[in-house]
Amino acid sequence: MTLDLIVWAPEAFVLLCLLVLLWYGSGTSVSPVIEGIYYLDTKNTVTIHPLSSAKAQSMEDSSNTISYAPQTNFLDMRLAGPLHISSHLNSWAITVCLLMALLVWYTPLQSLQAGGLFLRDLFVTEVLTFVWIFSIFCLLTSHSWQKSSGIIHLEYTYLVLFFLLGVHLLIMSADLISLYGSLELQSFSVVVLCSLNYGSAYLIEAAMKYFLLSAFSSSLLLLGIGLIYWQTGLTRLSTLQELLTYTTNSTNNDILTGSTTMLLDTNTAELLRAAASSTAENLTAVLGISTTTLLLDEVLMLLHQDEVLMLLHQDEVLMLLHQDEVLMLLHQDEVLMLLHQDEVLMLLHQDEVLMLLHQDISIWLGLWLIGLALLWKLALAPLHMWAADVYMGAWSSVTLIVSTLPKIAVLCFWAHYFGPLWSAAFGSAILFFSGMSLIIGGILPLAQSMFKRLLLFSSVGHMGLLLMPFALTSASGGAGYAFSALWAHLYFYVLTSLVVWALIQWPFNRPSTLGYSTFYRLSGPQYIWDLVSLNRTSPAALLAWAVLMLSLAGLPPAAGFLGKLFLFWASLSSDQYLLVLLALISTLLSSVYYLRVLVVSFVYNKGYWGSYAPFYSISAYIVVVGCTILVLSLWYLAPLVILSHLLALAS
Repeated sequence: MTLDLIVWAPEAFVLLCLLVLLWYGSGTSVSPVIEGIYYLDTKNTVTIHPLSSAKAQSMEDSSNTISYAPQTNFLDMRLAGPLHISSHLNSWAITVCLLMALLVWYTPLQSLQAGGLFLRDLFVTEVLTFVWIFSIFCLLTSHSWQKSSGIIHLEYTYLVLFFLLGVHLLIMSADLISLYGSLELQSFSVVVLCSLNYGSAYLIEAAMKYFLLSAFSSSLLLLGIGLIYWQTGLTRLSTLQELLTYTTNSTNNDILTGSTTMLLDTNTAELLRAAASSTAENLTAVLGISTTTLLLDEVLMLLHQDEVLMLLHQDEVLMLLHQDEVLMLLHQDEVLMLLHQDEVLMLLHQDEVLMLLHQDISIWLGLWLIGLALLWKLALAPLHMWAADVYMGAWSSVTLIVSTLPKIAVLCFWAHYFGPLWSAAFGSAILFFSGMSLIIGGILPLAQSMFKRLLLFSSVGHMGLLLMPFALTSASGGAGYAFSALWAHLYFYVLTSLVVWALIQWPFNRPSTLGYSTFYRLSGPQYIWDLVSLNRTSPAALLAWAVLMLSLAGLPPAAGFLGKLFLFWASLSSDQYLLVLLALISTLLSSVYYLRVLVVSFVYNKGYWGSYAPFYSISAYIVVVGCTILVLSLWYLAPLVILSHLLALAS
């Protein structure tokens, strides 16, 4: 009991913090924030007494002078309390994420939690620590953005923490039921986050599309889970993996199609006639086993407990069989039921029940539907069309979270649990989604001029690259180097995305059509053409954009070059030449629209241009440190290589 309380400490802690923050920022009468606002309102209220008509004509009377000056206590209270409550709660959420990272790292490992629904091992611990640390930087980039954009919604912080809890549980999921629950928790949070600003038509459109299409994805997931449970009675992923390991063997496939003597309805008579014959060759011919060591007087047939086993004579055989009983021919240490050397057609579950499984399309269809639901979360082609409007309409801080954290969680879940199931059922079918995503991610961004849509369609190509290791392990069976390349490229991709969205959330001044001296204050650049002549207005920002675009394109001197190099090398080692060719073509096409951002910033020169506004915040440090890491990692990569290799071994 004590151990259970200890291992559930991170999840219990984040739920407790959510309750405290809800109490702190909600509209209850005991909330400290509400009490402070109520105190300010009472001190700021000015009561105007009506003046008589005679005194109103003469305003020289000093007794009728109305003073609007606030009291000293009001000024002290206003300066002492939080000036922006939403960003104030965001600061507390950052503290919660930091403590969660420490708790996850120092909590002892446990094989199973909640009856096997969740699993925390070394791989899960390492990934969860990285996710909570990464979420700290995501919240830091949106901290000052909330003030500059006028975000006053207290629900923003609560929903982000609920979303992070869903990501946390998804990485720990070891069962199909927990998989569905964690995905639904994420979807619920994202839908409400997209619709917080209900005055914006773009945000409402993004929320509605995500709600409807995520409901469709959830229905596919539920249908797949239902089909698998209906056929096998199982939802535990490890047990399903053992099941598919047996049933996908070529000999077992023949067994399950009804071509062996395991089916007692038609072949029992032949078995008994062979057993009653004078030679052992007839028996071995029927059973299909290459052995002649069977002696008829050593054959024991096990039937029901209370029934007579068998009366063996030369020409007559008496046998009592029930419809669902198994015929077993035993000879001291030899079991004739083994139809191959190392294969056992038997699966013991909780109650040690012998299950004879027949090949059914329901299992494969269920796995296919679950895989489609997970690929939909990754926004892979051809399941990517929902993401364009959602990314475009949502706030930039929400887009940063949705475009990175769920993909990390789904990729880790696929690598740790679902990948072996998919490989056993469909082999290298993931090659189709990987190749199609590479093509879509290389072609569609060429026609985009808005930053969000450009980054969306380019992320489809990056997801295609990140799927390459799964295709390699399915095709060749080698998982070590391929998964090491996966985690290295994923690290560079999420780091680059963090810095890119930090620059997009930076306040930006765009010149208006009223005159060159009039500017629109935006929450960040929205179009590629907003960066015209950026080398004159913000050289430091242009240098950051150059490093980021080179990293996304996979070109030196940025570290994104090494991520793609590792993936290409792993593919060549597995003889996947066509996949490497598609990846090279996609990289070439992506270099066109990534470098176009730099061409617009350096070459094009208009009579008026926009510029980044002065913005002193932690986002500046995130941009500087992130770009520095991306440049230095190209020359000093040993720590990352070791960490990615350890993750590959743990997964």
